[in-house]
Amino acid sequence: MNQPQQKISAPLGDLRERIDDIDGKLSGLIDERMAVADEVGARKRRLGLAVHALKREEALLSRITSGRDPETSHVLHSVYEVLIAGSRRRQLAPILSPEDLPEKGSCEARLPVLPGESSRSVTAKALAALLAGGFVPEAVIPGGDAVSITFRSEGDQASQILIADLIGLGATVRRSEIRHKALRPGAGLLCGLLGRTLSHTLSPAIHKELAAYAYKCFEVEPDRLDKFFASVPFDGVNVTIPYKEAVIPFLARLTDRAEKVGAVNTIIREADGSLTGDNTDYAGFEAMIAASGIDVKGKKALILGTGGAAKCVFSVLRDMGANPKMVSRTGDLNYENIARESDAAILVNATPVGMYPRAGAAPVENLAILPHLEFVFDLIYNPARTKLMLEADARGIPSMNGLLMLVVQAIEASRRFLWNREPAANTAGLFRKLALENENIVLSGMPGSGKSTVGRAIASALGREFIDLDDAIEAAADCSIPEIFARDGEKAFRDLETHITQLAGARRGVVIATGGGTLLREKNREALKQNGRIALLTRPLSDLPVAGRPVSLSKPLTQIWEERKDIYLGNADVTIENTGAPEDAAAAILRAFGQAR
Repeated sequence: MNQPQQKISAPLGDLRERIDDIDGKLSGLIDERMAVADEVGARKRRLGLAVHALKREEALLSRITSGRDPETSHVLHSVYEVLIAGSRRRQLAPILSPEDLPEKGSCEARLPVLPGESSRSVTAKALAALLAGGFVPEAVIPGGDAVSITFRSEGDQASQILIADLIGLGATVRRSEIRHKALRPGAGLLCGLLGRTLSHTLSPAIHKELAAYAYKCFEVEPDRLDKFFASVPFDGVNVTIPYKEAVIPFLARLTDRAEKVGAVNTIIREADGSLTGDNTDYAGFEAMIAASGIDVKGKKALILGTGGAAKCVFSVLRDMGANPKMVSRTGDLNYENIARESDAAILVNATPVGMYPRAGAAPVENLAILPHLEFVFDLIYNPARTKLMLEADARGIPSMNGLLMLVVQAIEASRRFLWNREPAANTAGLFRKLALENENIVLSGMPGSGKSTVGRAIASALGREFIDLDDAIEAAADCSIPEIFARDGEKAFRDLETHITQLAGARRGVVIATGGGTLLREKNREALKQNGRIALLTRPLSDLPVAGRPVSLSKPLTQIWEERKDIYLGNADVTIENTGAPEDAAAAILRAFGQAR
């Protein structure tokens, strides 16, 4: 049977001419697209932004293929994967150092298949990266949890860019040594911290170590919370005081952990745009207990506060077999009758009382009412030693601040922001780095013992700011210390000294040289200890100069030493004999405090 012929509307040659015309237009548009991509790359470099913006790429691919028939959709998806990869290559090239070229030889890239992804989609993305650079894979091995692609590096810039691109996509590449901040995980994401007052926070510094996402501080007033959720297109945020409970109505769901605690400190925007609340503080406080070495099982624990942080602590302690009780301002168990729980073994401060800038306060002023305490936890990390912790230390009760909890919860949150990829730093290393960087080094000792000279040597070695309290006092009074003594008397001098000491002690990561009598006042000692460790410098009394020093001229140095030695020695974390070169004493202090480089 003869089949009816289909009607041809135009000759084949005309149709091919139309395709050639369309291809010419497409080629020109691709050139234009690449030129715009170059401009985007230049703007990213000026703003310090990372090249990879994976969520934006996924949104673009979804938009381009939406509403198409399956065949056209697959073609468009493949074409745009290669176009996007080509744009990334052009943006990566200017930021890679020619000194970091990879070795020649076979390389294996292993890309994880994350929740919500398929092995096929991950393979397509990796192959597009290779094709955009003119590379052909030697082997492709798809898997349920990861995709492995083997290719050959020629040791040139093209290979360097490919390896950088694959790392930016989340791959682990063997035989490569690309180290650039733009290639860390999380590029293109907007994350941050949501709270009301955030000037004290270390969170941006921590997350800078963890990933390449932008991490901003979002200071929001309570009546603007709904506007924040409606207008800020964040990918993930941490939540702090006072919003750990207030954010819950804005979330689509809670993790089991957050549901159990009844508070949220981490929010993740899912692929569909909905928000999930989690509580990574839980893991943070678990880490604090583990580090303390205390067995909480069966022990009574008093938790100061009833907010989101307190609820988290309560949940952890209950799950670990302790007997936790919350202390509030107005509840059945409150600060007025807390002494009735005198058999408590553990005290946890989950309130902001004692936090910078109001560091001189404590939620419980006298720990003598709790004579059986074995450990004090304070979730505050600025200052490093709160007034509550100093009170515990004075009574021989071990204590711990909240820095470890902050680091652990941040790493847990970062994993969530990165879709379960591992952040770039580990807990122990990051905790030690932050603790040392933010710790003050304080020098005490008799007048003329070399505190200023050694302090300057330490500050120079660490690249830190140096604060000489005597110089700061003279600057504030606009006259010399002998003139202050002569004009206003010693008490006026000591009052001004206390004011200057409290300002300096509230700083972090500085080197402070005290005056000879600074430690005589308890307020000064507390101010200096809150963020610092104290090194006592000693010299033979016969070597101490007295000229221009009012106190040293007023009585024998032996008498001054006898009056002060118990305070000097009792508050020193280390004692260093300063009889040689200042640099030698400085080096000894740095070694003692674990700051030697």
